Amino acid sequence: MVYEQRKQLGGMLRYGIPAYRLPRDILDPEIDGLKRLASRLRRMSPSDMISAKGFRKQYDAVYVSIGASQIRSWVFREKMLRA
Repeated sequence: MVYEQRKQLGGMLRYGIPAYRLPRDILDPEIDGLKRLASRLRRMSPSDMISAKGFRKQYDAVYVSIGASQIRSWVFREKMLRA
């Protein structure tokens, strides 16, 4: 079972990388291969999430990949270190 919050599978590959950098005709067949491996797909929002106990009751194994839902830039303060 694959749960996906967005309309289409692909996460940051689909929504974070522009199509001119990662053409959809390259991405879509890869995702189609994943769809063939999954027994079922279900769209859901975070508010629909099943509890951890619910997952344990329904599945033998669970892999959680939360991905990167927003692009964030990191700012680091520069420090000079003396030897």
